[in-house]
Amino acid sequence: MNECVLGQILHDLHLPLHAELWFKMATRLTEGKDEGVKVLFQRTRIQRMYASLCNSLPVDVEFSDFGKCVVAKKPVKEGQELFTEKPLIMGQVLDKANNFRLSCDNCAASLLTAEDYFGGNLKNMDTDLRELVTECWPDIPTVCCDKCQKVRYCSDDCRSQAWVSQHELICPARNEATRKLHQISLDLGYGVAQDGVWKNLWDAHFSPVFLARVWSSIILAAKHMMKESGGKAPTADQWAKARSPFRK
Repeated sequence: MNECVLGQILHDLHLPLHAELWFKMATRLTEGKDEGVKVLFQRTRIQRMYASLCNSLPVDVEFSDFGKCVVAKKPVKEGQELFTEKPLIMGQVLDKANNFRLSCDNCAASLLTAEDYFGGNLKNMDTDLRELVTECWPDIPTVCCDKCQKVRYCSDDCRSQAWVSQHELICPARNEATRKLHQISLDLGYGVAQDGVWKNLWDAHFSPVFLARVWSSIILAAKHMMKESGGKAPTADQWAKARSPFRK
C-alpha cells in the first residue's frame, strides 16, 4: 500500500507528524481492518507525542501489543521518582452540595475556609472548639483576576500563569460568550433558555468553561510560538504543535 510505504519513509526521515497523517490515511482506506497499519499509526503517534518529553527521563512511552505503556530505560531503584506530570487542563466541578469554586482556578489548591466548611455551625460551636478551629485552620490566600473579579487563585503567580496559558481569551470581562458560561457555572448548570424559561442548560458534572479553556490553551500556545519565531500569524506546524497535547 503506497500510503503505508510513504508513511514509513517519512517516519525513517524523522518526520513523525507527516508519517502519522499517511498512516492515518492508510488506516481509513483499509477501514481499520489492517492491524499492522493501525499499530504503525499508533507507534508513530506515541513517538511524536512523547519522544521529546522522555529525553531526560529514565522512562519511555511506547505502544506495545497491550496498548500504550511506560517502559523503564534502565533498572529502577526502590523509591526513585521517575517523572511528574501536570494536568493539561483543570476545571471546576459543579457540585450542588458544595461550593464548586473552592479551589485555585490554575493549580487546584484548596481555597476552602473554615467558614466554607462548617457554615453556620462555626458560630454555634463552643468557644474553645471554635478557637481551636480558627487557630489550626490554615490561612487561605486568595486573589481574583484583576479584570473580571470572578475567577479566584491561590497566588499572584497562579493568576499570572493562568492569564498566559488560557484565561486571557476567556476572561468574562473580555468575552461575552464565556461570561455566559461562567454564569451558568455559578448557577450550577442552570440558566435562561432561548424560550425564556429557567432550566438546566448544562447537565455535566464539570463546568462548561472547561471546554472553552481547552481551545483557549491551544490558541494561546500557537500565539506564543508565533511571537517567539517572529511571525505575523501561526504556521500550520505551530498550530499542530499547539493541538498535539490534546489529541488522542
